[in-house]
Amino acid sequence: MTTIKATEARANLYKLLDQAGESHEPIQ
Repeated sequence: MTTIKATEARANLYKLLDQAGESHEPIQ
C-alpha cells in the first residue's frame, strides 16, 4: 500500500469535488 502525501490527497479530493459540482448542485 503506497502512502500519498497529504497535499496530493487533498488535491485529488478537491478535483473530485469540482467534478461533482459540475454535474450536481453543491450540498451545504
